[in-house]
Amino acid sequence: MMREKIADSNGIKIWSESMGDVNHPTLLLIMGAGSQAIHWPPSFCRKLLQLGYNVIRYDHRDVGLSSLINFEENPYTINDLVDDALAVLDAHKIEKAHIVGASMGGFIAQLLAARHPSRVLSLTSFASTPDHRPLVAPLLGQDPRSFSLEAMTDECLAFLQKVHLTTPKTPQEALERQVAYFSFLNGNSLEVDQAAIQQLCIASFKRCPQTRNAFNHTLATAKSEDRLNEIKKISVPSLIIHGSEDPLIPVSHARAAAEAIQDAELVIIKKMGHTLHPQIEDEVLEAINRLARLAINTPL
Repeated sequence: MMREKIADSNGIKIWSESMGDVNHPTLLLIMGAGSQAIHWPPSFCRKLLQLGYNVIRYDHRDVGLSSLINFEENPYTINDLVDDALAVLDAHKIEKAHIVGASMGGFIAQLLAARHPSRVLSLTSFASTPDHRPLVAPLLGQDPRSFSLEAMTDECLAFLQKVHLTTPKTPQEALERQVAYFSFLNGNSLEVDQAAIQQLCIASFKRCPQTRNAFNHTLATAKSEDRLNEIKKISVPSLIIHGSEDPLIPVSHARAAAEAIQDAELVIIKKMGHTLHPQIEDEVLEAINRLARLAINTPL
């Protein structure tokens, strides 16, 4: 059964939906920058339900069916997005949940685990980083060499500048850019399903035709502090999943997170890029389920 709720996060409306038995352990899925709840693959969600979880996914502010923000008048940071995630849990009356965050969603998940351990059963940080600064700085024309972690490649930077830093002239061009963007994030080792990506992007546009607001997530990230020291406070069972072929965030970022978080497990998935490709979906599910079961002392 699907249950939609609108959470109120300090006056911002956050759309969410839950699926599954509310008496089962809850798993909160937090998507990355510019991405909607529907970017969590239906097959992935179905398999989580079959494994016995109550699954919640939601649209960040500025995408999907959630509130759109005038960033110049009302700027926000990752801290505000953490509040949004808590508001979603509260709206669904969930005291504690397993948290799975992808990319920017991983930033949010890390801070939830560090600051609100009483609300977090386990943490899975997927295709993410404890320090976004060397990744965001080049997009804003800043030098990333002063940071301890690697920057994105020149190829990745050039592509993102082309896709994100100029305004598409038509809706068709906006769609084509989105398809190209998610195809790029797939990496080069696993086959890209262009038709599936196009269908997803069309569905996203139908839910929210305004696509420029999604870049506000990058602006919010740029205004936010890194988490290199804060994640050292994390004490909940933690898992770091990263693709060996991630074109956006170097694998060294995942290793840094795993070293900083006490007893964190690091899983590097061969051929995986920056997306949850169908070919590696089961491997990701197995790792998340293993962590979650251990966290609540439930047999696999």
